Amino acid sequence: MADIIIRATINEDGFPTGFYTSDIWPEGYPESTVEIKIDEWKECLEHQGRRKFVAGQLVEYTPPPPVPTLADYTAAIAGMLDVKAKERLYDNALSISTYVGSSNAAWAAEAQAFVTWRDQIWAHSYTELDKVQAGERAQPTVSEFLAELETQFPLTWPDPAA
Repeated sequence: MADIIIRATINEDGFPTGFYTSDIWPEGYPESTVEIKIDEWKECLEHQGRRKFVAGQLVEYTPPPPVPTLADYTAAIAGMLDVKAKERLYDNALSISTYVGSSNAAWAAEAQAFVTWRDQIWAHSYTELDKVQAGERAQPTVSEFLAELETQFPLTWPDPAA
């Protein structure tokens, strides 16, 4: 395979977009190709989308993390609410919310504290995510946003002795 010449087309961002080998293209290559080493070709194939050419050198490329969607935020927030409900041994956020009208005063108080907190969380979340969509705020990662919620809106459970 040492006699084979490898050529590649490379886009404006440095990513290879096509490979041409002399055994398959003996009559010539498209004009826009550049010769690359066989090791570079193999590395590009083994690490597709994670290698690119910079100033003629093959370098490792780590793509940026995907931008979180509204579904990513809402799922994470719902998960955070469920975890908080489980602190008090309820199945999830929905379960604790059903105890607001309970005849057991302690359960009703916990449920009311939770529902009030939950409403603050969602109101703040939608307000801040609207700001992101309007360009008034940089988009946080999901974990940054959850940390913001936990810091700004700590849930204080009622004292069962009260």
